[in-house]
Amino acid sequence: MNRLFSRLLLGFAGVSLGIILFFGILTSYSLNYQFSEYLKDVRHDEHQGVITLLRDYYLENNTFEGISAPLNNVAHSSEMEFLLYIDNDLINSTLEDGHRGPNRRNNGGHRRQQQDQNEINLEEMTTYTYPIEVDNNTVGELEIVHQYQVTGLFRPFEHAFKESVFNNMIISGIITLLLALLISFLISVSISKPIKKLTNSVYNMGTGDFSKRAELVGPQEIKDLAHQFNKMVSNLEEMDFLKTKFTADISHELRNPLASLKSYVEAFQDEILPPSKENLQAVSYEINRLQKLIDDLHELALLESKEQEITMEYVNLNDILKKLKSSVLPKAKNQNINFITSGPNIEVWSNPDILLHILENLVINALANTPSNGEVIVSWYKNKDNIEVIVKDTGSGIEKEKLFYIFERFYRKEPDRSRTSTNYTSGSGLGLSLVKEWVKKINGAISVESESGIGTIFTISLKS
Repeated sequence: MNRLFSRLLLGFAGVSLGIILFFGILTSYSLNYQFSEYLKDVRHDEHQGVITLLRDYYLENNTFEGISAPLNNVAHSSEMEFLLYIDNDLINSTLEDGHRGPNRRNNGGHRRQQQDQNEINLEEMTTYTYPIEVDNNTVGELEIVHQYQVTGLFRPFEHAFKESVFNNMIISGIITLLLALLISFLISVSISKPIKKLTNSVYNMGTGDFSKRAELVGPQEIKDLAHQFNKMVSNLEEMDFLKTKFTADISHELRNPLASLKSYVEAFQDEILPPSKENLQAVSYEINRLQKLIDDLHELALLESKEQEITMEYVNLNDILKKLKSSVLPKAKNQNINFITSGPNIEVWSNPDILLHILENLVINALANTPSNGEVIVSWYKNKDNIEVIVKDTGSGIEKEKLFYIFERFYRKEPDRSRTSTNYTSGSGLGLSLVKEWVKKINGAISVESESGIGTIFTISLKS
């Protein structure tokens, strides 16, 4: 997990550094270019101002005599020096060594007497040359010399300003990078830490420990993942519990008939009990009960394995109810329970054998829990695209907290498992589990409502 943290941190930091460098270089280039263009315009305007001054002076005086004072004023206020030529003869200069007399230019250069070591070397200065035109005639030539020996257009204070801006940009970039690293660290921690905790929970689950749950921390996506993981662990924990419970239940269910058979056989061998018809019927009952348990387990295993293929067809519910009546009506009369069926003549998309098994199990279960003079009612009706089949009884009902478990294997309302009677109530305990799986097989759904002391209602929804 440290590798994930390192990769996230390096990734975020690398992206942040790349973005900062990209925009820093882009901004620096853009600023330098725009600032240079701005200074070019400023210099051009300044130069044009001096040229306009000379042109206007010449137009007014028809000569450049007396131009020294105006040029010196401009030179002192603009940090520029001016050399004015007529026919390559220097007639005026504002350089600090003053007017040098009628020097001449040769091949575009200056022929100047080196008077002392402090004399300014014009070739190391930034110079610009402009013709002075009056009425389309060139009356002179102006050479503008900047006093600062700096490459380019920048005056000293302008150069200092540019350097200051660039230095501030570098400082801002460093601060931004540090903040980006801090944010990258926090984001990396917020992602890697919850994943590490979730990984530990997965490891615990892999070792068979379903008691621990993942913490719901971190970004919402990781919280959702942890929530779904916890649901999965809860389901696995429940499945593990049911598996353990199933093992205990089936061993108990098999032990009872086998122990009973063993006691009868030993009693016959020791001649304690005679092999009379009544005793043999008891032995036969235990064998039948054991056989039914095994058959139901086999049927349930086939249903859950999805290996059992079934054929679906349109089934008339009235035909199914006729078969159901012939099967359960004798038992209902024997228990003095009123068995009632009602519903329209409709068809449902199902498997007739499975549907009959479902209703038989539910009705027999209802009869087993309904007292004498009670009622068991099977009704059906069409509800939009579904057919609702209802099995209702007026029996003892089921407590609400136990409704969740009634479809579990071997679940019974009675806490006492010792069943020695030979009536139906000592069944396999798999009836409702089979009903649930059968309903799934025919693409239906089953629900149950019950109130203790009033009765229970099972509702099956089937496709019409």
